[in-house]
Amino acid sequence: MGKALLTQLPDDEIIRLLDLAGMRSITPHTITDAGVLLQEIRASRIRGYTTDDGEQEVGVSCVAVPVPSAPAATAISISAPTPRMTPDVVRQASVALREAADSIAERFDRERAATG
Repeated sequence: MGKALLTQLPDDEIIRLLDLAGMRSITPHTITDAGVLLQEIRASRIRGYTTDDGEQEVGVSCVAVPVPSAPAATAISISAPTPRMTPDVVRQASVALREAADSIAERFDRERAATG
């Protein structure tokens, strides 16, 4: 989910945040190199979703998408045991999450328009 939030920021802002917060290793799969993380973020922006393969918790994988138009950086995700997160599940989840994110964004847009 964190990477989905980061996709909404420019690269220089990501670097600034990483400099402030550091890149502490949580599991053996945690990305701790800023260059590697930026490459992942850039690929995720193109792909439209991010993945986490045991970076936060060993044996748990995640697919996440940013929610555009939210009043603050927002993302939604699903997580599952890594063996269940097959490429087909990732593909299906990314599509479903993108549809849900778009629906949420439309609601934010409607609410903003109503309050003018």
